[in-house]
Amino acid sequence: MISAHYYSPWDFAGEENGNIAQWGATATNPAKKSTWGQEDYLESQFKSMYDKFVTQGYPVVIGEFGAIDKAAYDSTNNVYRAAFAKAVTKKLNRTKWFRYIGITATMDSMDLVCSTDPTTP
Repeated sequence: MISAHYYSPWDFAGEENGNIAQWGATATNPAKKSTWGQEDYLESQFKSMYDKFVTQGYPVVIGEFGAIDKAAYDSTNNVYRAAFAKAVTKKLNRTKWFRYIGITATMDSMDLVCSTDPTTP
């Protein structure tokens, strides 16, 4: 079994300063959006894990993912944290090859989520 965490781009997901507080295609301020790690990067990283491990019969678990609260620096941050979490969970749910227990961004904090889909391998 392979376990991975997903916090990319780190300047959005993990750095505690408010420099990068927006993520994804809907970001409205280019100065507050990372220059890498957007939806296309997320897609490539999950495809890489799938191609390298899942196709070889190794289950992959996303143990953690999320983005810290930067609403004190940008009042719209919760919108982008939710978009980030939605993009990751959509990918997990769409592919049906991850069973996960992870940490995901919500409007107020980071919370535990658990897949209970019995069709997930």
